[in-house]
Amino acid sequence: MKAVKAGTPVSLVIPGLAKLLDMRLLAAGKKRVRGRMRWSRRIVQRDGIIHGGALAALADSTGGVGAMISAGPGRRVVTAEMKINYFGNIHSGFVDADARLLHRGRASSVWEIRLYSGGKGRRMLALAVVSYVTASGES
Repeated sequence: MKAVKAGTPVSLVIPGLAKLLDMRLLAAGKKRVRGRMRWSRRIVQRDGIIHGGALAALADSTGGVGAMISAGPGRRVVTAEMKINYFGNIHSGFVDADARLLHRGRASSVWEIRLYSGGKGRRMLALAVVSYVTASGES
C-alpha cells in the first residue's frame, strides 16, 4: 500500500461502510494510524449521540488500514476479533481515532484503537482491541 495523505477518505483504502460514515485518515503508517469521523444525523441514535456501531466501525476501519499497511503488498487482511469498551459519546463535532500496533506476527496483528472526542475538552469515548488475520492474496 502506498503512503496515505492526511484527509484521505478511508473509503479509498477500505470501500463501503467507511464511505457511508465519511471517515477520513489524518495519518497512516505501519505502527500508527489516525482517523476522524464527523457527527452527523445519519449515524446517531434516537437521543442524538453517535451509534455505538458507528464508533466500532471507525475503530475497526482505522486499525484495518494499519493492519493492511503493516502486512505489506499482496497480503489480505480481515478482522478476526474485536473488543470495545464505551466510556462516553458526543452530540456534535467529531471523533478522532488513534490506532497503534500492539503485536505483529507472521499471519496476524493486534491493534489498540482509542476514540476521543475532537476539539476542546478532548476525552476518551471508547477503547478497542482488534485482531486481524493476514493471508496471501489481494483483499
